[in-house]
Amino acid sequence: MVMPVSFHPKLAAVGDLVINAVFLWGFFQLENWWLVALWFFARILFWGVLTFLVYFPKKASRIDHVLSLAIFLIGCLFLFLFIEWNWSWYVVGFGFILFPAISFWLIPPKGDALSFTYKSYRRWKMLLAVLGLSGLWSGVSAIIAFQVVYWIGNWVWLALGSFITAALTAWWWKNYEITVERKFWVWSLISCLFIFELSWVIYWWPLGYLANGVFIAWVWYIFWLIIRFHLTKEDVVWQKQRWFIAINTILICAYLLLVVRWN
Repeated sequence: MVMPVSFHPKLAAVGDLVINAVFLWGFFQLENWWLVALWFFARILFWGVLTFLVYFPKKASRIDHVLSLAIFLIGCLFLFLFIEWNWSWYVVGFGFILFPAISFWLIPPKGDALSFTYKSYRRWKMLLAVLGLSGLWSGVSAIIAFQVVYWIGNWVWLALGSFITAALTAWWWKNYEITVERKFWVWSLISCLFIFELSWVIYWWPLGYLANGVFIAWVWYIFWLIIRFHLTKEDVVWQKQRWFIAINTILICAYLLLVVRWN
């Protein structure tokens, strides 16, 4: 099927930048929950249309692109609803406008583009997913802390967040060309249980919901990366990964001891 219209990725990025700014302004005008839901689905619809119209090389997937944007949007929406510090709101708003536009900008404009251009594009989509996951878990923590839906048990929200995280885990392993076999599904299930137990432990910590979301997404990414290597034929080369694990362990400890405010 020949596309009647095919926007250049750079042009799509500029257009998305403007549309994002309009949607961010529109969010300030919302007054009830059903308008928030309408705003959410309208934003995904516009991304879907734009993604359909922009040029995509064969190695890139329109569906994956929209899914990455949708995960990012879920995280941003929770942060918009629950963050209270003005500067945090400005940072999230800036990211909401800029980051999706960059994802369009990084789409390789030619089918024969060098492999490193695809790596940059794929890594940026991964960044969108990680940021979205951080916002998602911040939202789950806020819903539990504020008892937004008090008749639903806290474990239900943790289980739902863990299931979404496991689905995201499997999806991104597949994006990195991990063979889908029994071992793949076993580790996907383990990831669900791991995140559920981690979130249950964090639930008892006296941290704010934003700190919870960042911490869970950070630990999840380390877990996802190590198991991704484990699922390849080469397995994990610990000599290469030991510094990555050591540095991230130090940074996480510094984050929890020096940055996060314990209540």
